[in-house]
Amino acid sequence: MNSTKIYGASTSKWVDRGIDAGHATQTFWRNLIGGFAAIRFHRPPSGLGLGEVAQWHLRAARSVAQRFDFPRAQPDTDHLLLNERATNEAYHSSVPGEQHVIYYVDGGLVGLDLRREQGRFHLSWIDIDGERDYDADIVDGGQWVTLAAPGSGPWVALLAAV
Repeated sequence: MNSTKIYGASTSKWVDRGIDAGHATQTFWRNLIGGFAAIRFHRPPSGLGLGEVAQWHLRAARSVAQRFDFPRAQPDTDHLLLNERATNEAYHSSVPGEQHVIYYVDGGLVGLDLRREQGRFHLSWIDIDGERDYDADIVDGGQWVTLAAPGSGPWVALLAAV
C-alpha cells in the first residue's frame, strides 16, 4: 500500500478540522509502522513538504529503517501485543523473535507482550523531535515488559534480539 500524499501543516486550510502538522507526522509514522510501501508529505501550504519538521521525521525514519527489517515485519494492527495503551498512544510492528518497533505519539507507557519470545532484547530509543538516539537497556523475553518513553513528544522504541 502507498500513501500518495499526507496532508497537514500549520498553514493548511483544514487546521480547524485537526489536519495540522501533528496530524501529518502521526499519519506518517502510523503508515510506516503499519507497513506502507511508500509515504510522502504533501507540498505546502496543505502539507509539510520537505520542510524542517518533515526532515526531522524522515531522518528518524531512515535511522529506524537502518536497524529494523520493515519488509519482513508484521504490523500489530489490532494492538494485540500492547497493553496499557490509550487510544492513539502507541503503534507496534515486529519481526517475531527478532525485532520490535513501537512508535509513541506523545511519550507514554505501554506494555509489550514478549511471553512467546525467549532470549534478550537490546532496547534503544529515538527522540524524533530531538533527533537523538539513546541506548537504554537489555530487556528479557518470556514476559510482559513495560516500556515508558523517556520524555514527551514523539519517540520510537527499537528492540533487537541479542
